[in-house]
Amino acid sequence: MKLQPRRHRSPPRPWAGRVLGVTLGLSILCSVCDALMNRVVPSVSGIDALMRRVHARPLNPVLGRAVVEHEDRRFYQHGGLDLPGLLRAGWSSVSGGPLEGGSTLTQQLVKNTLLADQHGARTLKRKVQEAWLAQQVEHRYSKTDILKAYLKTAYWGEAGGKQLNGANEAALGYFHLPESRLDLAQSAYLAVLLPSPARAGQTAFLRPLVHLLLDQMVTDGRASRAAADRAWQETLRRN
Repeated sequence: MKLQPRRHRSPPRPWAGRVLGVTLGLSILCSVCDALMNRVVPSVSGIDALMRRVHARPLNPVLGRAVVEHEDRRFYQHGGLDLPGLLRAGWSSVSGGPLEGGSTLTQQLVKNTLLADQHGARTLKRKVQEAWLAQQVEHRYSKTDILKAYLKTAYWGEAGGKQLNGANEAALGYFHLPESRLDLAQSAYLAVLLPSPARAGQTAFLRPLVHLLLDQMVTDGRASRAAADRAWQETLRRN
């Protein structure tokens, strides 16, 4: 009688159980975080009225491209967060340094609206809330409406003793034109002014930034070289 070779069972795979455990653990953690965050942060529906207003208004595409290029070049690719920027900001905070940037346009919109009461707070807690809400905003609204809402709520400094909130007020205050009539040179000027609106009129500071922005727009296909050259040569007549 011929003996059959004895079958050997495959040894247990401990890593499989660990992977399953980690997966389940992360799933539970995400559910807990979702429940907690929904209790401690405002509801995204708080900007529904704003979004309805901007949805009905056209976007000046030239201004939109200039602002996206300067403030958030990957705006149309990300889901609301710039992960490398967030990691830099988190490390700076825990190491005792100043809280750095890295905010996307969506996060800036959240800061200007849903978290406006914390506008001066540069804490890790606020950045976490901002990031969480930015993802919810991205799920709820279109990129175009998010951009239009940001332009509607951004702060552009002062002109004639009046604070300029929103692109239309900025266009009127600086160029005596409505937002819809801004050209590339004017749009680039307003875009580079966003991080430091108090420097409006400081040509020596702003001109190199405008030149760099126009070159970046050409590189990224957001403006032609001819259009960028014309904008660079344009003499801006501002208030």
